[in-house]
Amino acid sequence: MYNNVFCQSHNCSSLLYDYSRRLSNLSETNNNQSYQLDFTIEVIAKDKSRSHNDRINITKSKQLYHYQSNYMDIISDGISINYILKNQRLIVINKVSTTNDENDNLRLLAVLRDTLLKSCEITECKSIIGEAGESLIEIELLLPEDMNRQFKIERIIFQFSQADNNLFKTVYKGNSNCDFIYTTLKFNAFDFNIKEINPITVLSSEGTPIKPYSGFRIIDNR
Repeated sequence: MYNNVFCQSHNCSSLLYDYSRRLSNLSETNNNQSYQLDFTIEVIAKDKSRSHNDRINITKSKQLYHYQSNYMDIISDGISINYILKNQRLIVINKVSTTNDENDNLRLLAVLRDTLLKSCEITECKSIIGEAGESLIEIELLLPEDMNRQFKIERIIFQFSQADNNLFKTVYKGNSNCDFIYTTLKFNAFDFNIKEINPITVLSSEGTPIKPYSGFRIIDNR
């Protein structure tokens, strides 16, 4: 079991709920708010051929929204949205929805995340040193049996920086029925106070893809 004295002195439960609150802010962002979320994801699967790594950088400022990864980019100027599938060399263009579907989906995820945090048992809370010498607080959660079966996840491990209490890493450990052994998210940036971002141009004035998307096929659904 976890070290009660350490956990109480470092407010381990408070760290988890502060993290949840800050993520919930993503679902409440309005056009004047900006944020950046930059993280590396590593999936270790039982079938080694399905293991993979990716780095994802998400930035939003006013009407601009950029999602950039190794496999797909999503670029929106608030009027149109470009889904760029890099391996398929394909750009799919849609109008931006006038509904609030994105925020509604984020709110649903926030409810799910809060339910998980409230239902899980803290089984470990300790101070550790990271691979690069970082001083971290590691909190391990055990999912209740029903959620274990539903999500095929046995444990979730959170690591927070002791310097600023920012989330450093999250590890999801799959159960015996899960196809992956664990999935790790390492956070490189978690910033709700970024400056305005520059728009990313996907198409030229003639409507053809420009670098780095030159030669990509276009499907325009606007």
